Amino acid sequence: MNSLDLSIILAIPIGLAIVLIILVIQTPLNGVLIRYRANFVPATGRIRLEEEFTDAYNAPVAPKNTIGYFGMMKRVFKLEGWAGLFKGFMPNLLSIICYAPLSVLFLVSFRPGIPPSFAAVGIPNVIAFLLAALIVGIPLTILTNRAIVTPYRLSYFGVRSSLRALFTPYERRRPWMLYLTPGLLMAVVSQMIIQFGFTLINQWLFTPVLEQHQVAYIIAVISLVLVVTTISVPLQIISTRLSVQRNFGGEPPSFEMDPEDIHLQEYSSEHVIQIRDKPYTGMIDCGHKMVRKEGWRTLFRAWWLTLLPNLFIR
Repeated sequence: MNSLDLSIILAIPIGLAIVLIILVIQTPLNGVLIRYRANFVPATGRIRLEEEFTDAYNAPVAPKNTIGYFGMMKRVFKLEGWAGLFKGFMPNLLSIICYAPLSVLFLVSFRPGIPPSFAAVGIPNVIAFLLAALIVGIPLTILTNRAIVTPYRLSYFGVRSSLRALFTPYERRRPWMLYLTPGLLMAVVSQMIIQFGFTLINQWLFTPVLEQHQVAYIIAVISLVLVVTTISVPLQIISTRLSVQRNFGGEPPSFEMDPEDIHLQEYSSEHVIQIRDKPYTGMIDCGHKMVRKEGWRTLFRAWWLTLLPNLFIR
């Protein structure tokens, strides 16, 4: 056995361990973020009775008008425990399994005598990756976000009961309708265009022109990151709201979620968040109604969780 074979053998368990560590860290943080951004809290400006706070499942939800990201984390742990914090683990794992081959196929350049590299990949490969990621990403986003916000205990391996809990009969019969979820495709495509444009500006304009002037380069990149964050955070939040609303296709809104029928139990009699029962009709409609019903700050919930990774990566 030569050194190359040994390196490959060692790389497999190391890679799996890294993926597991990433999932263990990412799943709770992302789960709290999705709940925080999906939580519907209308700012009516009047005193409301406790009984008035109900969600789409007609379960009581406490009035949390000022709850923040860490307040949401505390609330999730209080009502659902550690199991609730790790909701979405399997969909996140499925996402890695789906995206990893796409990344290697489109974004890694393999040339004789040259180590595999991301930098040598051309724009056609990047565009092909974005299209493939869009096709895979829409249903994965819907699956992951709904698995996180559902009040029901989903089995890690009970695929059939989980699908019945997360998707309407209409969506299960016509899975392609997930791509036609009002406004979701437009919101996701808009995010991709912004990130792609950000990368092009950084690599083709800032890096060649300002790389000799570090201070100017840093200021330019930080300014660009701030602009991109200001635009992309509302799109991310709108995408979250749209992904958790269900498609019924004109059918009566029956969730087909009798716990006794599909053997699912709720984490708590009080749900963590409140989901808006009236569906949004599109991306613009979602943003407009969020501002009108909940205030403009709703579009920037946990903005720093988008800003900080962009700053560190760039």
